[in-house]
Amino acid sequence: MIIGIDETGNFDETSELRHFFIAAFIETENGKLEKKEKQFLNWERSLPLSVKNSQGEVKGSFLNIVQLQSFIHDVAFEPPLIRTSFVSIVPSNNPFTLIEKYRLFEIRQAEYNYQMYLSKGSKKRNINFLDNYVKWLKKRSVRDYLKMSCLKHLLKDTFHNAVVLSILNDRIEETLNFSYKIDRDFLTEENIFWEHYSRMSIRNYTQRNPFPVLDTWDDNHPFIKKYLLNDDDKSGININLIYKNLKFLNSKDHFEIRIADLIGIIINRFYNKGQMPEEHTLLTLAGATNESHIELRLQDFDEESTFKEYVENGGD
Repeated sequence: MIIGIDETGNFDETSELRHFFIAAFIETENGKLEKKEKQFLNWERSLPLSVKNSQGEVKGSFLNIVQLQSFIHDVAFEPPLIRTSFVSIVPSNNPFTLIEKYRLFEIRQAEYNYQMYLSKGSKKRNINFLDNYVKWLKKRSVRDYLKMSCLKHLLKDTFHNAVVLSILNDRIEETLNFSYKIDRDFLTEENIFWEHYSRMSIRNYTQRNPFPVLDTWDDNHPFIKKYLLNDDDKSGININLIYKNLKFLNSKDHFEIRIADLIGIIINRFYNKGQMPEEHTLLTLAGATNESHIELRLQDFDEESTFKEYVENGGD
């Protein structure tokens, strides 16, 4: 399965609009990926030049309702069905002081990890990387942090939803070859640090909220054989293996990201402009699970007790 991800909105911290990160679940087994690519490219070619830029790329903001409806009919709902999930945030609903508290806490965690690696005499390459990562994290703006928060919630949610979806539809083979393709247009710099942040956020989350597996799966089940990690009498899902194919890419070269972009346009028009209610309902029905929309609202927390727990769990 390939999960294409794109974002909609500028994530300005004063905005009263809803901003989104959207995932499109695209099945790949038994020729399904090639079939979906053909459907999508045929739809793109059918569009007039008036909705394309000088490089021939479709500009979603130029598309009218009829053209977006044809995307729903000819691409999204044409078998194999594209499933969706998304995370949204209304920035102004989250006090600036609370956003800043979260941002500084994550910097504190990163600094702790750097000092821990330094005290253990880890490889110079790893120490240098973490040192530069901390510096990078400190330079992130509030707008960047809101994007990072939405993205990390979407990443952990997409794998969870993909497993549930595959179980319900008896397509567990789709979970054995995951690939994440994320639009890199919103990146400010240093692709590798965004990837590291995403993976570390998922690892921290799954320590408290394990991914789902069925108790009927034994050690010979393909999913268990591939992803189960046994280390020092501890067991869990190998996060690094799941997200090793997480890449920030140019949407021009990857149709899966462009599909996510179009889904995002429809969702944005519904929530922020009151348009396309029927199309939004269809996308809701095609949600990866019954809870495919996460509305992110930051909750206050006790920083010292949370950090203590983080240290007790080994940091990282």
